[in-house]
Amino acid sequence: ISKPVKKEPPTFTESLKDVTIGLNKSHTLSCVVGGIPIPEVIWYKDDQPFASKFLSYESRISKYTIETTTETTAGTYKCIATNEMGESTTTCNVVIQEKPSITIDEKLISQNLRVQSQYEVVANVTGYPVPKVQWFKDNIKIDTNEEYTVETTKTTTRLFIKSIERHHSGKFTVKAKNTAGTAVVDLSVSVIDKPS
Repeated sequence: ISKPVKKEPPTFTESLKDVTIGLNKSHTLSCVVGGIPIPEVIWYKDDQPFASKFLSYESRISKYTIETTTETTAGTYKCIATNEMGESTTTCNVVIQEKPSITIDEKLISQNLRVQSQYEVVANVTGYPVPKVQWFKDNIKIDTNEEYTVETTKTTTRLFIKSIERHHSGKFTVKAKNTAGTAVVDLSVSVIDKPS
């Protein structure tokens, strides 16, 4: 003979926590469920229930492991616990962000060029959300015009000058910016001309 168990509605003794994480990372969302009898749990992403081999529920701890984060990982995750006494919910937001990074061939960082030669720099740019990229000459913003060609895609940016002149000597700067941060690379150009 056993004493009747006092039934209790579900409660989350540890809730889900918001997380901001980069791409291609691993992360585990977890919560601890109370209540008698032991509640059943269902996971939702953006209000859609889902099942996964990466979901586990043992010793009242419910976990969802994100093996590799992608752009589609972002969203609102919810765990609902239910037993005959009622239900309880815990929610968190997963935000995917990655600080920009700019990669440029080392030999392009500082160059000596003859007058009327071509100047071209191609940089690889990464980050999420896709960064906004800008070019500057001595801290003045450059756009495509008769003198400069600026081309930017999701992963690269290119600065091109068809015929470089003495006044192009100085500092060129490429800047990539998104909600996660900013990356900046400075380039030095020295234009060589015969004496006049």
